[in-house]
Amino acid sequence: MQRRTFIKHSGIMISAAAFSQCGLVTTDGPDNRKKRPHPDDHDSPVMKAIAIGMNAPNPHNTQAWTFRLDSNTRFTMFVDPGRMLPATDPIGRQIHIGCGAFLGVMAAGLADLGYRADINLLPEGPYSTDSAGELPVAFVNLTKGNTSADPVAAAIYERRTNRLAYSPVVITDEAFREILDMAQPSYSRFRVIHD
Repeated sequence: MQRRTFIKHSGIMISAAAFSQCGLVTTDGPDNRKKRPHPDDHDSPVMKAIAIGMNAPNPHNTQAWTFRLDSNTRFTMFVDPGRMLPATDPIGRQIHIGCGAFLGVMAAGLADLGYRADINLLPEGPYSTDSAGELPVAFVNLTKGNTSADPVAAAIYERRTNRLAYSPVVITDEAFREILDMAQPSYSRFRVIHD
């Protein structure tokens, strides 16, 4: 059976942990330091997309993503249940935010390469934490065509963690009340700490 036929009919499951073994994490220089995955290291649009998305920030750097490669231009994204954080994230909220960051970074980077990512979120409906890994987070279809460059794309490979204060601007009480009115929190409380 040809590789393309096999992929098309059965799909391939691949997790973030496995990427280093299939060429997504490359080496740089004689000391073999790892660098960020880069789309130029791949020919297939779907592998380019995953390489870009792997650069997204994610909770505790878990990279809790698993993908089924449906074709060279389509993949299905799942949460990797083995990388969930039950002690700090029992409902999987952070992990799913990380999946959203992956999809956003991927779409921004692909636009720079001339691809549009059509993303269908929770295509089989919402699911409980017990079903993570069984039901998909997203179906992603890539199409080559007219796209507008995304200003976020230029920052993908320059991203660094920075915990310094960004500016001395203090949010006003009026602005905070506006935020509260828009958010309408029902399961939590918001408060501003000017420190």
